[in-house]
Amino acid sequence: MIRGRKVGPGGTRNRAIAAATGDLLLFLNDDVVPEPDLIERHIVAAREARDRPAMVLGLARWAVRQPDLLIDRVLRESSLVFFYDRMSNAPRDHDWGPRHAWTLNLSLPRSICEPFSERLAYPMFDDIEWATRVTGRYGAPVLYRPEAVVTHHHWYRPIELARREVMLGHQAWRLADINHALAASMFGGRFVPDLLADRCAELGADLSPAIEAFRVFCETASKPAQRFTPDQVGSIVASIESWRTTARTWGFVRAAKGSLCEEAMDGFCDRFRLRTETAA
Repeated sequence: MIRGRKVGPGGTRNRAIAAATGDLLLFLNDDVVPEPDLIERHIVAAREARDRPAMVLGLARWAVRQPDLLIDRVLRESSLVFFYDRMSNAPRDHDWGPRHAWTLNLSLPRSICEPFSERLAYPMFDDIEWATRVTGRYGAPVLYRPEAVVTHHHWYRPIELARREVMLGHQAWRLADINHALAASMFGGRFVPDLLADRCAELGADLSPAIEAFRVFCETASKPAQRFTPDQVGSIVASIESWRTTARTWGFVRAAKGSLCEEAMDGFCDRFRLRTETAA
């Protein structure tokens, strides 16, 4: 076991890379449980890609617990957090690119591993920024191997999902400082410093539609998952976008004004809770 002061996800992975002795590095989150054959699956995938060193992404399926709630089903069946739902039917040699290089279940040869940036101090974009440098320098594809399976034991509730979206916006500001082109390509230019004035104006507008959408989502999220049809789940996912965008904008603007990430998340949640309670 490697011990040391808290240095964020990038610094922690850099310590692990320095301590590792093998030729193949496998990154896993601390909240996943691997299938017994996971390591062998990654080794086989690396051998298959021997003509060109590759980054290999395995499947991280969401754990199902009881009671199974609507919010759990939404996460399993949508792309709110990961995009596995879009990846099943693509050709096996499809290059998914660095935006899919999630380190909760990812391997690559040590020979192409770059150090992680320690300037992204929260688990948001740190792996994508790193993978962008790896793929850019070595031309390594990101290949998906769904047979390399872990089970992801992470459950969100509405307030936790909201905090994640605020963190995303907050770290988008930092990502733009580190790699402006990457941030612009990821967000279509929405969350880059050039458009800070536009984002500030959005937060100065009436937030009541987003607050109402969040209130409705909170009411619905705790209902049993089996009550909803696929079409209903799709409609609920679409309805999340208004408050999700507001949460990201809040985090982005607060980062620009110097707030710490925790302060931004707490401020957003306080605002939405207060307005929701008042409306009720």
